[in-house]
Amino acid sequence: MILAGAYLPETYMGWGIFAGALAFVAGLVCLVMFNGVLRIARIDEYYGYFSRASEGFLMRLPPPPAGMVLPS
Repeated sequence: MILAGAYLPETYMGWGIFAGALAFVAGLVCLVMFNGVLRIARIDEYYGYFSRASEGFLMRLPPPPAGMVLPS
């Protein structure tokens, strides 16, 4: 918004600031909406460990290999 106000011509300055403010609000909305999405806990050489997975998602995954110790 500051760059738009500083570099756009006087006639377009308000539109640039409006577009920047709209993008900021859209970013905040996305942050709130997608905060509960699957998150990466860690990735090692062979596996990925994730948190916040739903039961429906977990049911679609294949079973872990025999003898694999699952983290708690």
